[in-house]
Parts: sequence; C-alpha cells; structure tokens
Amino acid sequence: MSLKQLIGYKVFAIDGQFGQVSDCLISEKDKVVRYLVIDPQKWNPLSQKVLVSSVSIFYVNIDSKELHLSITQEQVKSSPGVEEYETVSRHFEAELYRHYGYGYYWMGTDLWGVSSDPTLLKLPEQQPDSLESTEQQIDLRSTNEVTGYRCECADGSEHGFYDFVVNTKNWSLPYCVVDVDSALLNNNLAVVKNTAIKAFSWQEQKVAITLNKHQLSANPHFDPKAINSDEFLAMMEASPVTA
Repeated sequence: MSLKQLIGYKVFAIDGQFGQVSDCLISEKDKVVRYLVIDPQKWNPLSQKVLVSSVSIFYVNIDSKELHLSITQEQVKSSPGVEEYETVSRHFEAELYRHYGYGYYWMGTDLWGVSSDPTLLKLPEQQPDSLESTEQQIDLRSTNEVTGYRCECADGSEHGFYDFVVNTKNWSLPYCVVDVDSALLNNNLAVVKNTAIKAFSWQEQKVAITLNKHQLSANPHFDPKAINSDEFLAMMEASPVTA
C-alpha cells in the first residue's frame, strides 16, 4: 500500500478504537516509517496528536482501512508527549520506547536494531544513559511534507514527488512514486525503487534521483489497486534503477 492510502485509517488499541492516522514520520537515511501520527480528537477532543511507533502495529486491514495496535488506550494516553512531532529528539525516542518496553532500534545495524522485523525489538537488560540524555535531532520527516516536494532527475528535468509505497511487514519504504508530467493521473505516476533516490534537500524541498526523464517514464505505472499484488512486486524487481 502507499502512505497516502494510509492517511485516514482508523486506529484500534487492544481495548478499542481511539483515533485515525493523520501523518507518518519517515527516516530519510533508513527509508522506513518510524512513527505514525494519530489524531484522537474525534474520540477525545481534548487530546493532542500522539506518536505511535511502527513497532506497536501488529495488523493492517486494507479492506476495512484499519490499523490494530498491540498497546492499550491507557498506554497511549500516558505516553511521553511531544509538542512538535517534526522535531523528535533521541531523548524523546528513548523515553517513548522505554514507556512501551521496547528495545532501541538505533542500537544495531539492521532496520530495527538487531533485526529487520520490528516485532523482534526487545528491551535489553541495560539501557545506555548516554543515548537517553542526548537532545540530538533525528532525521525524521513528515509524509505530508515530503510528498509535496519537487523531484529532480539526473538530466535536470523536474517532476512531482507524489508518494511512497510501504511494506507493512517491516514498515520499510522500498519504492517511491513520482508524478512524471505533474498531471496527478495514475498513468503519469511512475513507481521507482528507493535506491534511485540520490538525496533529499529539506531547504529546497526537493528530492534528487539518479534517473533521467526517459528512464523515469519507463518504470511501472502506479496502480493503487495493484501495488499489493505479487505480479506488481515481481515487475518492480525487474524494473531498471539507473542508466
């Protein structure tokens, strides 16, 4: 599925529904969804938006547009708050992960620490204080922000950066979607492997890719109804990345 499709999904804790997805925070470096931004206002008007780690997600129902979590509503309510979720510090992450009893995903070389599977992230016996005390800002960006960026090809042509395709088993972002002709039509939206992404420029609000316009246009078209099929994934694996 794509991240844009995920926006608006109903979110269920173990003990019932408490909100809906309003945004995702993604890592530029690792190309993975680290957090979902949940808006609980329809169910609790006095509550602010909260961050839920992808580690907490155990089931996605695409047909009913639902996300089911392995945590309770009370755990969410008592979790550490953050005023501006666009600027998450390592200190905040350490507090949040400890609150839920998770290990630290940054303590390891894989996507989620010692594994590519977020469900295997366990709390270690000893937590390093040096990581908990730092106010280092993390390379997290809002999906709602990034999907409005320009996309610059290797030949200098510019297009629209439209979306990401997400693997809901480990929340990695294996593909991105580029609007070739800025027409926002499905047959003008090309799906590209994330290895074609050269760099993000937050100041210029631009994503640079290694493909030229001709190569970009030769990639499979984005079909929101087909992106979960085995046929589409096989086609993407066979698609070119660079010249």
